[in-house]
Amino acid sequence: MTFVSVPRLGLRGRLHTKRLRSVSPRWRAVRPEVRVGGRTRLAVKSGAIGVLAGLVGTLVGAGGGVITTPLAVAWLGLTQHQAHGTSLTAVTASAVFGTAGYFAHGGFVDRRAAALITATALLTAPAGAAAATHVTPRRLRRYFGVFLVVVALLLQTRRWWSHGLDVQLPFARMIGMPILGAITGFLSGLLGIGGGTVVVPALTLLLSVPQKLAQGTALAAMILPSMVGARKHFMLGNVSLPLVPGLCLGSIVGSLIGGGIATQLADESLRIACSIVFFLVGIRYAL
Repeated sequence: MTFVSVPRLGLRGRLHTKRLRSVSPRWRAVRPEVRVGGRTRLAVKSGAIGVLAGLVGTLVGAGGGVITTPLAVAWLGLTQHQAHGTSLTAVTASAVFGTAGYFAHGGFVDRRAAALITATALLTAPAGAAAATHVTPRRLRRYFGVFLVVVALLLQTRRWWSHGLDVQLPFARMIGMPILGAITGFLSGLLGIGGGTVVVPALTLLLSVPQKLAQGTALAAMILPSMVGARKHFMLGNVSLPLVPGLCLGSIVGSLIGGGIATQLADESLRIACSIVFFLVGIRYAL
């Protein structure tokens, strides 16, 4: 057995530790650039963000990334890339418990459609996360904002899309769902979102799926891709580990509440709520 002597005190030990922290990306993941005045305050802030993100995200079927990402930047001082990577951990928790809520309160989950979307999303989520590191934070924010504004406007055109493909058609299942999953996975990894902002409007606008069923299916489809994207971001040093417990616990509480509320509302009310949330967050990011 070999023993290595490590000095407990002294300038050399401190300099060695500082040098390790500046080199290793894992140190950035464990101790991010967040100065909030103590662990308690950090836990309260991250927990509050998690509850809000879980509530709103599950209510609109988006997983909460559209809320977690901007608040992590504004309230917790994370960089844009750190916010995107960290938010995916909370999105995973929100998606799991949000899906359970939609399924328990009426079976609003198409498991076959979710499986087809997930299959290809798993392949493209790591590519999206890797691509995010090559885009400047400012440009990434603008892309994210423009994307959300477009989604909000498309959702409000639903009344003019009176006819669409039936989700049960073989073409929709075998061709449309895998393509949708590939796009969803890439955008999930790139933007730090769960993918519901893509899946929900695609299912409702293109396939005429009822709003509640689309939202429950979107939450189910984003569970595994969000996990894969979060892992990739962690490997790249973009996950703030001290924030993860608070964000995840808060997201679980919020998603349980949001799922219960969503299943009691009319489809048109849910569609309006989706549009409002996406539009307001998108404007803030795009400007």
